[in-house]
Amino acid sequence: MSKEQYLALAVPVCLTLVLVGPGADSGRGWRRFRGRQGRASLAVASVLAVLALAYGAWQSLSPYGQRLQRVQAVDMIFTDIITKHEPAAAAAADLRALGLPAVWAKYAGDFYWHHYPPSVRDSPLFHRYESKLTDANIAHYLLTHPASIVRIGQQSAIFAQQFRVTTLGDYPPGTGHPPAAVDSRVLVLTWLAHQLPPGAGLWWLIPLWAAMAALAVVALRLPGRRAWHWDGAVAVLCMTGCAIVAFIPPAYFAGISTTRHMVGTNLATALALLISLALAVSLIYHALAREPETVATPAMPELAQSGR
Repeated sequence: MSKEQYLALAVPVCLTLVLVGPGADSGRGWRRFRGRQGRASLAVASVLAVLALAYGAWQSLSPYGQRLQRVQAVDMIFTDIITKHEPAAAAAADLRALGLPAVWAKYAGDFYWHHYPPSVRDSPLFHRYESKLTDANIAHYLLTHPASIVRIGQQSAIFAQQFRVTTLGDYPPGTGHPPAAVDSRVLVLTWLAHQLPPGAGLWWLIPLWAAMAALAVVALRLPGRRAWHWDGAVAVLCMTGCAIVAFIPPAYFAGISTTRHMVGTNLATALALLISLALAVSLIYHALAREPETVATPAMPELAQSGR
């Protein structure tokens, strides 16, 4: 899942390179890519896109990639779509919508490698319906059941909010640190995330992403902006796009270890937030520091003649 997750990041990165890579004053249309910076951004975006497509094609055709997709599909279907708390009738309806036998409802909550009770891989019908265990089938189900998109997305966002990592490891001997000392620089971010309401999930992520993207768009279109405002706005848009794209694979196509796989979303969101705060403070400061324009009024002819 980590490979698939980071493979999808090529989409916002390539879009950023193509749309804003040439710079703010590079013209419009294909003229934007005539300069050295424009040609370089287009070349890098093309290389990244080709490599991402090549890896995706190889993964979809390789036996390992196909098996991994089936494993992840089983985990997603039987831990996130079909849950233990769902009524039997609703679980059977969801399975029929996925093209799977309703009797598989008894495997709800059991991931692929589950041994006791056994998972669906031990079912005598498994190989008969193996072709339905694909990301494409799950995507079709989600698009035709929008309520599931919200429910699963909210639960995944809550998992992402847990920020399980609190340490980067311990120090080796001879580094000047006492025995058993640990590097906890990431603990600050984890602590801040844990101060949010436990069930916030998408209800704070979506407004945050939208606010950061809106701020970046305003900074890009604002006349009289400083040079770094353009770069900061581009970075915010890119990181916000990466956060959204990195959220989708572990949320809707993985099923297990969601908190661990949300590291891409959390890191991109944190970077976008920090840059957004600096960008907002700078925009407000320069707006307040800008001297108001004074309108010169011509002197009245009679006052000018009288010397007043």
